[in-house]
Amino acid sequence: QPGMGPGMMGGQRHGPGMMGRHPGMMEQHWAEPAESLNSRLTAMKQQLTITPAQEPLWNTYVKALSDQNEARGKIQKEMATSQPQDSLEMETRRISTMETMLAQKKAVLAAYKALLAKLDERQKGILGPAQIQPCNQ
Repeated sequence: QPGMGPGMMGGQRHGPGMMGRHPGMMEQHWAEPAESLNSRLTAMKQQLTITPAQEPLWNTYVKALSDQNEARGKIQKEMATSQPQDSLEMETRRISTMETMLAQKKAVLAAYKALLAKLDERQKGILGPAQIQPCNQ
């Protein structure tokens, strides 16, 4: 629906992020249930009326968002099931998490840019100025 814009995944308009607020789909690393993400992306695809020529770019974008969400789920599970033994291990994990999320954010951004370049003005208005995340930031 028009007006959902950058916060499409949360139904809010507040900065970059298809499902969040800032470049790069959660600072807290919480994953959205895959079914919910898929449902939101399916709705967005219908709203955008992706053409056959745009389909490969859309699929790449969806895969990047899904991969990012999956990585967040793994991080979330690790955080919930295993406590670091000491501050060194905690910092090592923190850096590893940041590196993982940075790589995911870069992949989503690249896919978003490629898709955006092939959307018409109506589609760009629906997608919003910088929708590059699946979850709330």
